[in-house]
Amino acid sequence: MSTGVASRAPAFGGRGALALGAALAAAAGLAWLSVLRGAASMSMPAPGAAPSLGEGAAFTAQWGVMMAAMMLPSATPLISLYAAIQRRSPPDRRGIPAVLFALVYLLMWLLAGVPV
Repeated sequence: MSTGVASRAPAFGGRGALALGAALAAAAGLAWLSVLRGAASMSMPAPGAAPSLGEGAAFTAQWGVMMAAMMLPSATPLISLYAAIQRRSPPDRRGIPAVLFALVYLLMWLLAGVPV
């Protein structure tokens, strides 16, 4: 018996959600591996010495990897919810893709490390 209501994709689940979750877990895992491998080689400038531009760039890159390692696991529910809303929205009302949403999220955390 048909109710006349168009069926929609489930809010959570499906191959897209599984792929997104796996990609976020893999990115966080790789970031953690990078943090752990680089922890022994981190060097600090001498107290009172002004860091060079290269040292500042290296710090910002390390900060970005560390933020990905720490923040992606806790942001996964938010990113997954965003992706689910995107899937259920009409094509003309969709925002940016979930992957871009996650990258912008990480970019904001990277920029937070620049003044440090």
